[in-house]
Amino acid sequence: MNRLKQYQRSKRTAHGGELAAFRRLCREIAAAASLKASGIDPQSIGGRFRSCRLAEGLSLEEVAKPAGTCKQYVSRFERGEISPTLDTLKRLVEQGLGKRLAVYIE
Repeated sequence: MNRLKQYQRSKRTAHGGELAAFRRLCREIAAAASLKASGIDPQSIGGRFRSCRLAEGLSLEEVAKPAGTCKQYVSRFERGEISPTLDTLKRLVEQGLGKRLAVYIE
């Protein structure tokens, strides 16, 4: 049995909150590795969106449906092939991911 499974079993009974935090951290690490392997710029808006989506453990469809778009659109956005309107981006972030969209202009 690998170490991750052992750790998860040991924490499952006594520390549910710590286990959830550990799982979230694992998803964030996997998301960052996925971005690097796919050649997506993690600093781009699409790359950041994908990183957040994977860290939350959401599929393309789970993000697209509440925002009123399709999974192919989200995938193309994440890869930088298209640029959504600000309204669509806001729906994807707020309704799809359940996060707040903040825009900074310097």
